[in-house]
Formats: sequence, C-alpha cells, structure tokens
Amino acid sequence: MILQYQRFHSSASTSIECGAVIQPPALLDLHYITCISGSSAAADPTLLEACMSSGSGVWPILSCLPALWRFLQCRRSFYDTGNGRHLFNAAKYCTTFPVVFLAALFSVWVPRGTSVMSLGFLDTGWVVACLVLSSLVNAMYTFVWDIYFDWGMVDTSFSLRPHRLYRRKCYYYFTMVLNFLLRFTWTVKLMVVLLWRKDSDLLYTTLAVAEIFRRFVWNFFRVELEQVSHSIPDSK
Repeated sequence: MILQYQRFHSSASTSIECGAVIQPPALLDLHYITCISGSSAAADPTLLEACMSSGSGVWPILSCLPALWRFLQCRRSFYDTGNGRHLFNAAKYCTTFPVVFLAALFSVWVPRGTSVMSLGFLDTGWVVACLVLSSLVNAMYTFVWDIYFDWGMVDTSFSLRPHRLYRRKCYYYFTMVLNFLLRFTWTVKLMVVLLWRKDSDLLYTTLAVAEIFRRFVWNFFRVELEQVSHSIPDSK
C-alpha cells in the first residue's frame, strides 16, 4: 500500500523546473535503497516489506522537500527583488503539499481492496474528494504557469507572443495541449488506485516515461523563451 502511495503521488507532485533540485522519486528511492542496503532485506521478503512500510511516515516528508526548497528560494527572491511574481511562484509549490499528504492519508486509511463506492464521505470518502480537488488545483496552476510564465507563449488574451523561433504556430498550440494532457496523467493512476487498488508496473513505467518527455519538451520552449528575450528586449 505504501508503494501504491509512492507511485500515485509522484505524478501529481511538483513541477520543479530547476535542474539542480532533486526530484521526489530520487529521494524516495534513496530512502528505500538505504534501508535494504543496511540489512539483509534483499534476501528476506519480510524485511523487504518492513523497508517498504518503514517509509510510511518518511516518504511524505521527503516528497515535500523539493517543493519546500523551491518555495524558500522564491520567498528569498521576493525579499531580494520585491517582485510579486515570486510570491505567485511560491504559491505554486505550496499546492504540492496537500496532494502529498492526502495521498499518504489515502494509502493508510483506505484498506486495499475496498470499493470506492462503499466509502462514506464522512468516513474516508472526504480524503478522496480532497485529494482529487487538490490535485486538480496543482495541475491547473502548474499548467497555467507553464504557458504564461515559464514559456511565455501567450498573453492574457491567449494570443501567441509575436516573437518566436519556430515558424509554425501549430508547434506552440500542440505543445500546450500536450502539456495539459501530461499534467493530468495522475488521473489515470488515481483511477487504477480507486477502482482496482492494484499496482501496474507497465502503467507506472509508461507514465514515468511520459513525464520525462514532458520535462524534455518543457526545456526546449524554456530555452526558446530565453533566447528570444535576450535577442529581442521586452519580448516576454
């Protein structure tokens, strides 16, 4: 069940652009590797399970560390520059925390094999509702931030910026749609967890590759914005 939590929440966690920031899965894997390396868990299934369950309290904290680091960086940038945009960027990282801890509550409070339809709202159903709501807020916030600020693709009227490196407008519109879809891959994982309460290594691997591809595309258009902004002043 803890593994199920780990796999679900990582898809709806932070949109951490800075390459110097460690991603949540890396920290989670580090905790797991440290546990099995310090014991004979690799040869003993019971100890292996103990390593998995020992992270029930640690994993949510580790998962929030990258977003916390970025939040503190944004707050410091605001104090140094007085630019209110850094506060909105800090708020973006704050949307990660409810997702992580609600996912942790779900994995602990809702037993494996429990039918979602049987969950009463006042029992544990409110956890699912709050988890979905917080994940929606996180996905929409990060998507809007991508296209308006990190990529600077559109203005308030949703028109493409006039200065672009790629000639065809369809590249930009396609990228926005693709980014939107990939930001919501957590819905697929959530459906698997809620409806079947099973792990699917093939599904999780496929979605992980999709997330890597999303970040790969993100870098292209981030670099493109930097190139345009440096060659043409006030082009952002």
